[in-house]
Amino acid sequence: MYSNVLQNTEKCRAEQVEVLSFPSERYLLEQFPGTDIHRLYEIRQGVLKQCAIHLYDIFEKVYHSCKTSVPYHYSLNDVSTRALRNFCLMNLVYAGDTKADLLCKKQLEEADNMTDMMGAVSAVVHSNNIELRASVLDQFYQTWRHEPLVIDKWLSCQAISTSEDVLQQVKALCQHEAFDLYNPNRVRALIGMFTSNNIVGFHASNGEGYEFLADKIIKIEQFNPHLAARLCQPLLHWRRFDLTRQSLMKAQLERIAETQNLSLDLNEIVGRALAVPVD
Repeated sequence: MYSNVLQNTEKCRAEQVEVLSFPSERYLLEQFPGTDIHRLYEIRQGVLKQCAIHLYDIFEKVYHSCKTSVPYHYSLNDVSTRALRNFCLMNLVYAGDTKADLLCKKQLEEADNMTDMMGAVSAVVHSNNIELRASVLDQFYQTWRHEPLVIDKWLSCQAISTSEDVLQQVKALCQHEAFDLYNPNRVRALIGMFTSNNIVGFHASNGEGYEFLADKIIKIEQFNPHLAARLCQPLLHWRRFDLTRQSLMKAQLERIAETQNLSLDLNEIVGRALAVPVD
């Protein structure tokens, strides 16, 4: 059934992507509150990877069939075609084949539009080839370093990487010349994206993700209380998680609450989160 949809040339390609895309961990967690996040992630990733491996040849065939020699121009058909091509590239990377890594590099070098460039970057961040991944990311950065909105996207892509060391990558990016803690857009692109959308990375069972976020909230609160309050959102629903993570998240909320000269907004939302009864 899945392969039939993937190879259906009569179907709108944008619809194919929508039908074939797996539900996100965030969506699944909302459907099954209290579920162990890493177990949920492992199941989803396992199914996704097996699907990518089993249908690798088909993904590769469809990927190449979506390539066009016609110069870039905007049309609904072209938008759909690029969406399906980048979807296939992502799945080729998930399969763990080294050829997919090289396809990411080649696509970035040959692309004449931002969609395909970002498609290559979005896929390569999930690669296990650390050297090639770093090379592609740096190549993209050097090309677009003077375009703020593009660099925001570059940061966001890396923030949702499925790499086991993603938190260390995010911490390293906080020291990158492109990042500025005083720039709200950069903070939202990196820290906000990681804590809100990288479910498994942020909710690591050792609590390092929670501690990282609390550190940033406490620091940002000193000069931008509104942004700090927005960043705190992922911690506020701590009661929805398993008991181990509840304890770790609550501890960081209590740590924030104990900060001296806490702004009224942050003090209110943290206090309310700690006081709210179980849903």
